Amino acid sequence: MSLLEVENLSAYYGDFQALFDVSLRADAGKVTAIIGANGAGKTTFMRAIAGFQSPPRDAIRFDGEQIGGMKASRVVGKGIALVPEGRKLFPSLTVEENLLIGSYCGRRGDWNLQRVYGLFPALEQKRAAPATSLSGGQQQMVAIGRALMSNPRILMCDEISLGLAPIVIKDIYTAFPSILAEGVSILIVEQDIGQALAVAEDVYCFQGGRISLSAKASQLTRDEISAAYFGV
Repeated sequence: MSLLEVENLSAYYGDFQALFDVSLRADAGKVTAIIGANGAGKTTFMRAIAGFQSPPRDAIRFDGEQIGGMKASRVVGKGIALVPEGRKLFPSLTVEENLLIGSYCGRRGDWNLQRVYGLFPALEQKRAAPATSLSGGQQQMVAIGRALMSNPRILMCDEISLGLAPIVIKDIYTAFPSILAEGVSILIVEQDIGQALAVAEDVYCFQGGRISLSAKASQLTRDEISAAYFGV
């Protein structure tokens, strides 16, 4: 049994259907990547898992439990943490205050301020600074650290490298082995296909609200990805 199992998930915004019967598996201890063009439904999918949509209860299972339609506050308590697109930091709070918000769900575990600062040393030096005064890359580290402070079993990162310099993206992905070593699985939405293939074991491509391709990253060819990505 996979840690996260999604079966025939559909999602709507009013009368607009954003997802069509999407099924996906994310195994424990692995990185699973979702790729696809803008508007393909990737963010809607992540939001549905995180509790910001209302799919049928049996459409999403986490560690065997049906959680579809569960409120976001309860989803976090189950061990699912979302790093949202755009980071969504609190501008009136310091770096450390933003990080501490992640611990409010009360889940027990090993992630605390010291562990996060050990993972991202630059944040400790800026702990008293307003979070939104940091560089884009450091803000992304705060968002990841805030999610880790909830002691998740699976970390979901939406558009983790969007708008960041390559050297910063490298620094963020360098932290992945340490996160995995702590027993946290990772599900990422990634625009950089090369980066997704480099870190993930399983890759899903979204196209028009549907999954157009699912395979082991090591088995995919560029032609297969292009066909799935652009629908040609």
